Amino acid sequence: MTIEKIGIIGTGSIGVCAIHWCLERGLKPVAFERNGKIGGIWRQEDPPCHSAVYDSLFTNSSNSLMNLSDYPFPFKTSSDFPSHQEICRYYDSYLENYNLEQYINFNTTVTKVWKKEGKWIVETQIGENHLFDAIMCCSGRLWDPVFPEWAKQVKNPLDICHSHDYRNPERFIGKNVLVVGVGNSALDISLELAQDPRIQSVMVSCRRGTTIIPTRDSKGHAIDKMLNSRAFQHWLPPQLRALVFGTLVQKVNLEMRKYGLPEPVGGIGSPRSPFSNLKQTTEYLETLKKGLISFHEGVQKIVSEDKIVVLTNGASLSVDAIICCTGYKGSVDYLDDTIHKDIFRTLPVVDRKGEMRNLKWVKLYHQLLYTKDPTLCCLGMLTTIGNESCVGEMQARWCTAMWCDKLKCGRPRKEDMEKECERNRKKLLRIQPPVTEFVRYVHYMDELAEELGCMPNLQITKMLINPSKWRLFYRLIFGPVYPIQYRLNGPDKLPNAENLLLSLL
Repeated sequence: MTIEKIGIIGTGSIGVCAIHWCLERGLKPVAFERNGKIGGIWRQEDPPCHSAVYDSLFTNSSNSLMNLSDYPFPFKTSSDFPSHQEICRYYDSYLENYNLEQYINFNTTVTKVWKKEGKWIVETQIGENHLFDAIMCCSGRLWDPVFPEWAKQVKNPLDICHSHDYRNPERFIGKNVLVVGVGNSALDISLELAQDPRIQSVMVSCRRGTTIIPTRDSKGHAIDKMLNSRAFQHWLPPQLRALVFGTLVQKVNLEMRKYGLPEPVGGIGSPRSPFSNLKQTTEYLETLKKGLISFHEGVQKIVSEDKIVVLTNGASLSVDAIICCTGYKGSVDYLDDTIHKDIFRTLPVVDRKGEMRNLKWVKLYHQLLYTKDPTLCCLGMLTTIGNESCVGEMQARWCTAMWCDKLKCGRPRKEDMEKECERNRKKLLRIQPPVTEFVRYVHYMDELAEELGCMPNLQITKMLINPSKWRLFYRLIFGPVYPIQYRLNGPDKLPNAENLLLSLL
């Protein structure tokens, strides 16, 4: 079957990469964007709709790791960790550089996607139907908020919202605020509120502990650059890797536990432990020492008329407002129901406490490809300690190469795809991780690169006989795995890739 016309849903950071790589492969992309501009969750909207960006948000990925493979930042960012405005500026520049805007239908919401008689049909909010040979879902995971069950009990005069709708402290001036959750957003928001003298008090409720991963080490260096090197990910034995990782994160985790943050399941750094990025470690610990933030047990019930929150340990808190940092559904709601249920599944498990719970499982080959129909790809349905937009670019390269029969290994066979998914399912049941879509950044990127035929040359004997390549080899092994490494060789090789790589810090 010849694949030519590609429907792309969403033009966030991954969606614009998908357009670019369709064009690179000679395919014909048509993209649909519900808003008037690209940027996805990075583009702040008023009133809040799709994006969960708050005013002060900046990334937890360092800027050099956010460079796409063929487009370094054309401007100097304000810090190692760019703001959301700078990310939008970067992708606006990327869009303009490759003249991609002409392929996007702006202010167009996709309401349904299904397949009939060998063609994918994309229906929009005005009832128009568009036909495609293949679909790339790039609408992301972080837009459809989840509220806890007890939130249904909340009514006036108690103020409640999800972190998706949080923008700044203004709404909470003079209030006692309870932040529910201890993920990235909860840590950011609780710190911002605690630093504002107009807020009466800030409390954080968490059902379970988490492993805190600071974005910088004690010397101020970006931790993601060290964690995402081949030396660390490939060469170190698992026990030594765990020891190094534990050393990096132990100090801040022990400090946080002194102030009431619960121990995570399995201990700090355990596969069963959730993990959260803390961007402003020094500032957060300082607010804890001053008593401006306090940790508490999970919420059991709400007494709205008295503005009382009853906790699981029987204690109660007097609050005026609740911000639920309780995650997102992470699904693709416009997909045909049968396909949606086949991809987005739940696995019933019995946890260590003997309680039944459901693990979310996204059944995709390589966290990307629908096993029953390889003309459907869902990009960005993962999380990693690395930059997910750059992973999305690699996914776009892989699936467009597959459709054009340019994969080194050929198109994946159905039985191989099912076997991989079954291995993943068994692993999830065994480990029961809190984040089932997690992938190890270097391993995942290298796996796709092997199949694309664009792995950098890591043969030490060839490097040793060529002293001019020693510096390059050192960067490939001990330096961060930047996406430009995957443009040194193979069908997508760039002539200036080596110079670009060596220029990155």
